[in-house]
Amino acid sequence: MAIKATILLIIIAYLCLIIGLYILQRKLIFFPDTSIPNTSLYGNYDINEITVQTEDKLVLKGWMHSAEPNKPTIIFFHGNAGHYGHRIYNVESYVKAGFGVILVGYRGYGGNAGTPSEEGFYKDAHAYISQAIKDGVNEENIILYGQSIGTGVAVQMATEFRNIKALILEAPYTSLPDVAAEIYSFIPVRTLMKDKFDSLSKIKDVTAPLLIIQGLKDQVIPPAFGQTLYEEAETTKHIYQLKNHGHNDLPFDLLSSKVIEFVTDK
Repeated sequence: MAIKATILLIIIAYLCLIIGLYILQRKLIFFPDTSIPNTSLYGNYDINEITVQTEDKLVLKGWMHSAEPNKPTIIFFHGNAGHYGHRIYNVESYVKAGFGVILVGYRGYGGNAGTPSEEGFYKDAHAYISQAIKDGVNEENIILYGQSIGTGVAVQMATEFRNIKALILEAPYTSLPDVAAEIYSFIPVRTLMKDKFDSLSKIKDVTAPLLIIQGLKDQVIPPAFGQTLYEEAETTKHIYQLKNHGHNDLPFDLLSSKVIEFVTDK
């Protein structure tokens, strides 16, 4: 009887763990900083606050630096933590090079209303891209840049806006369940996860030139996922791997020089 009771307790504990992870999963994926970024702290970058409205009627704020004549505009989809203001240093070199930059403010991040989710992020991204085009940025001059979880957003947008100049993926994954399965191998995450960000199933539909950047010491997103994504892509593509860097220590200046070099001839 004692053995049966122990087995029953283990089963109950396991089921409670699964239920808890299912309920709390978005708190384990998204880590927004809800404070409002202050553009006055970054006066050297000539950054302006922009406002967009999503199809589900959310009003979101992000930041924009306008491009010099004949220069492209990078639309930057950041990772799952912090807010768009923290990414100003990621794009400093592009601003100096005369590129336009739009730092996307997701729902639930940086003082924006709403709750983060995969479908919500797609709506947010679509709103920023559509507004940029409406404001006079040619789609052919748009570079979509995804960072970490933002790579899934960028891939989806590249399948919708097919005339963009280039797609840049920094520390990408095949899908979010693939990443979660590496951490929770004892949990049926592929069945339980609401937010899939399944870039692998979409990458063949990307026609824009593709650049993948990753650190080979990345312990958050296994580099093998980015390699798989690269191999499955059927467009003009290049992968740049830094063997001595991980997920959060990729050098901004080196990355931007590779991006600028990649897009210059495109």
